[in-house]
Amino acid sequence: MVNAINTVKPVDMLIKQEMPYEVSMDDRREKQQIEFVAQEFEALFIEQILKQADQAMDHEDNILYAGHGEDIVRGMYNQQLARSMTAQGGFGIADMIRAELVERSTGIKEE
Repeated sequence: MVNAINTVKPVDMLIKQEMPYEVSMDDRREKQQIEFVAQEFEALFIEQILKQADQAMDHEDNILYAGHGEDIVRGMYNQQLARSMTAQGGFGIADMIRAELVERSTGIKEE
């Protein structure tokens, strides 16, 4: 009888309160998602700037212009360059987005 009482009490405690490791896993996953979204947004923003700068140059009058294939490769290059720039700090847009999203999800302001 004593063993039955002792085994029920910890189970009741587990049911009534959240496990700390579950909360930290959810928090860690949410922070990873926020980081991913912030970096992807900044990379997209930088890619659009690079694309506009590239379109401002008139490649078709250039004797070395290789046609549609070059446009495709240049687009992939701009995309990778934007991601690399973002990974190295970029313009700081990802940091601002991350801070805002963390504050909204947790209520804690990041500095």
